[in-house]
Amino acid sequence: MKAFTILFTCALGLLLAPSASAQPRLLGEQPVGFGNNGFHIYSATLSAGYFSSALIGGNTVPGAGGDYQGWASITSGYSFSGTKGVFSMDYTPEYTDRVRYSNLRSFNQNLSLNWSRRLGTKWAWHLSAAGAEASASTYLFTDGGISSVVSSPGTTDVLTGGLSSGSTVALTPSQLIVFGGRVITGGGSTGLTYHPTTRLQFTFDANASDSQTRYDSTGIAPLVPRTFTGTGAVSMGYSLSPRTVIGTRISYTNTQSSVTKFDFGVVDGFIDQKFGTHWFASASAGPALIRLAILGGRSQVLSYNANAQFGYRVRSSSFAASFRRMVGDSYGFGAGANQTYDGAWDQRLRSSGWVLRATGGRQEFTGGGFGGLKTNYAGGGISKAINRQLSVGLEYSFLHYAGSVYRQSDFQVGRLNLTWIPFLRDTPLLTNDPKQAQP
Repeated sequence: MKAFTILFTCALGLLLAPSASAQPRLLGEQPVGFGNNGFHIYSATLSAGYFSSALIGGNTVPGAGGDYQGWASITSGYSFSGTKGVFSMDYTPEYTDRVRYSNLRSFNQNLSLNWSRRLGTKWAWHLSAAGAEASASTYLFTDGGISSVVSSPGTTDVLTGGLSSGSTVALTPSQLIVFGGRVITGGGSTGLTYHPTTRLQFTFDANASDSQTRYDSTGIAPLVPRTFTGTGAVSMGYSLSPRTVIGTRISYTNTQSSVTKFDFGVVDGFIDQKFGTHWFASASAGPALIRLAILGGRSQVLSYNANAQFGYRVRSSSFAASFRRMVGDSYGFGAGANQTYDGAWDQRLRSSGWVLRATGGRQEFTGGGFGGLKTNYAGGGISKAINRQLSVGLEYSFLHYAGSVYRQSDFQVGRLNLTWIPFLRDTPLLTNDPKQAQP
């Protein structure tokens, strides 16, 4: 407890201190791929905060209150960029300590590998794999993936048309309900891309992921102990202009869990559009045929998938919002469909070193055995670059869920972060003047 108090006092003092000559590299931009190959330490973070509940498993422990927590993590990795391909590996171990419920202290970790290579002038190949072991307080700070759209919007490749399944390991707040207080997730994806012309692209890809409960000392049973999902897809995209891409994607997905088994095929059409320099939008939709087996019953339903997103990005500010409707559910508890609404915003004040962020969303499950389950989540943060290698920030996250399966519950977690980012060996020092700093 004393260590938490010291860290909180020092970091809060730094956060409220007069602005120093801020180094833009600290403004939320992880220094991966600075142009030098080899092993690197990208960042190290110490955090202290408060978790409002001793929840574990989707329900709170009866009579249990909140708890103070401490986090310590370091991100390191290896990167290589050559004339024919790129390889990167990142690893982040994280230790979480708790004051009141010391039996729930945990060691979390996240590993990701990415490899892409050109095969001649018209073919390319990619491979990625990832694994994560996380506790409840870790994925309460996730946002469903919408923040990645804010970080790099308008970069949709012709080969996926915005329909890619995304990261092979995607922690979401809803996993807290399904898999309980701790979860292990792993997966991988691979694919080939073919460019017969500069405007036309085909891709053939496959991915698989497995998520399962990591039982803790509370002994509370999760809703779904384990879920496996695999997907295969073929996509075609055509660039009508540098700003407009259209195409189609055919995919098949199979999901199996201890509760249900289902598979579905989808045929999507998509369009991606850039409006001027800063605005972008995309949309996709198509029919889906789902076969569901749950609790001894079987059914076959014709449904649909739909996706839409829009946003903007300028040098110091970004915003994105999205809507997704998908048949089934990636968690494996047998919902007929799920709808997700996401939004994210960030503002960077480069002259002073301040960064402001906010995310929020809602996920609804309909039909099947668990229709009516709803998850609302929101979060935000503020950080400040203190000097060339040190930043301090505050984060807050809120989760509310309710439905026919569980009683209504709320969870809140806040923490204060102190982050150190070392310079890479051959990265030139940046100027203290933000107007002259390298981008």
